[in-house]
Amino acid sequence: MPSAHFIVYGDPVPHVSVTYRSRYHPGNRRAKKVAIYKETVRRSALLAKVKLPTPTEERPVFVITMAYFRDHRHGDPESIHKAIKDALWPARDGGDKYTGGSYSEPRYAPASPRVVVYLAWVEEIRAGVIMEKIG
Repeated sequence: MPSAHFIVYGDPVPHVSVTYRSRYHPGNRRAKKVAIYKETVRRSALLAKVKLPTPTEERPVFVITMAYFRDHRHGDPESIHKAIKDALWPARDGGDKYTGGSYSEPRYAPASPRVVVYLAWVEEIRAGVIMEKIG
């Protein structure tokens, strides 16, 4: 897979745990919001015609996220990065165990909140290929 990218338009939604005291609580309002956002992430990748790689121990995938927020009231970029990875590689399909990545500092775009997602094989990162494309 050559490196690829896509954009998830709309307010970024941070990951939230659907467990509380070791019990599953999928009815949580925030959990429902995250589930809808994860579907938006998958749809955005599909519309951008991104062929999602399958991360393996031998060929891990590197994910870079850059979140642009509407204002200064938002989730943390690390939690948004986690939500993106969980959306792309759900636990039922093997999960995001063999992924790495990074996320940018909070950025602000009041008229166009979004998350820009870059995907690459780890060897591309090591070779500096993706960093040249991101700039």
